[in-house]
Amino acid sequence: VSMLVFLICTAFTAWAGEVTLTILHTNDSHGAGAEVTKKAFSYAQIAALADSITPRPVLLDAGDIVEGSVFASETEGLLSINAMRLAGYDAVTLGNHEFNRFRKSTIERLTGAAGGSLKGNAVTIVNANVSGSSELDKLPAYTIIERDGVRIGVFGLTTTSTMGTANPAHNKGLTFEHGITVAESTVAEMKALSANKRSPIILALGHMGFEQGMSEPEYDLSEAVAPQVDGIDLVIDADVHQVMLGAGS
Repeated sequence: VSMLVFLICTAFTAWAGEVTLTILHTNDSHGAGAEVTKKAFSYAQIAALADSITPRPVLLDAGDIVEGSVFASETEGLLSINAMRLAGYDAVTLGNHEFNRFRKSTIERLTGAAGGSLKGNAVTIVNANVSGSSELDKLPAYTIIERDGVRIGVFGLTTTSTMGTANPAHNKGLTFEHGITVAESTVAEMKALSANKRSPIILALGHMGFEQGMSEPEYDLSEAVAPQVDGIDLVIDADVHQVMLGAGS
């Protein structure tokens, strides 16, 4: 399984002038990334890249972190989770594969304090649209990150198809709200909280998927959310493993 790594450099206007903001994001690692291979980046390489850039990039992951190999399944993704904690990820969202057997342990291990088997720093999980369990209901819908005077609001969305693509037995009682409705209210909340401050750049960190020609709201894909919700400056997406840039896109 290849880890998908993308780098975005964007110039934003801060109080003191223009700032170039770098966003590094990964998705659909499926238990890979803890070791260097010919086909995949490692978290160590990502951390080194982040450390080489000033100001430090915003480091994000769009889900499907822990499930995808025998080793990852046997350890409930512990090696990948510790690698992300040590790399200094700012925020992640949950993928549909996090809603199989390891949802609770993944949330607890990413967000928990260091100690015992957990290394590095806790990672914020943003979850705006899934509720129905104690661990999910405690997660914030969004987080505000700051780099050189630029405020970045990041909120998380998980595909509503999860009830069909993950094991339903592990997700009884959960509610997956549609992305457009949740995105509208979450963006409005972030802007309202920033009334006395410079409005943040707003970023949707989604595990929703993109499929050309299927932009109807009921599909709840990123291409449906992006054009129908005012105020989102950037969408980072995952789930379907598509090549969006360059040859084969």
